[in-house]
Amino acid sequence: MTNDLVGNTKRSRGEVLFTVRIPRERALLSRFDDWHTFLNRSIGVPMLPGETYEEWSPCFDAIRDNWDERELLDRDLPIDQWPPDLRAELEVSRESIFDPTTWGDDSPYLQATVQQLFSEEVVRAVRII
Repeated sequence: MTNDLVGNTKRSRGEVLFTVRIPRERALLSRFDDWHTFLNRSIGVPMLPGETYEEWSPCFDAIRDNWDERELLDRDLPIDQWPPDLRAELEVSRESIFDPTTWGDDSPYLQATVQQLFSEEVVRAVRII
């Protein structure tokens, strides 16, 4: 994980990396990869509790292929203009990004999001050079 952080900071020169301490109840945890699935307007295919990657992968491929075929028709429209069934399917699948039982073991990248960060919560700030 440390190597990933170091590698990613190379693309962030001039920015600031904060270390913060915030109350857990203010943080919304999600799996980084799942969050970006939705930012890219794609459907989430969560792992079932206890499901292995080998069991999940074929199901993922089938669901995503089907989604891609149906979504291509509306890709350029704002989501609120998509057909109701397609939009509802996307919105329901988003719920899994906040459910740790669906995250599986294939990605160590979790992210915490807070609505507001207060200066007294900043433990350290380092400019990336």
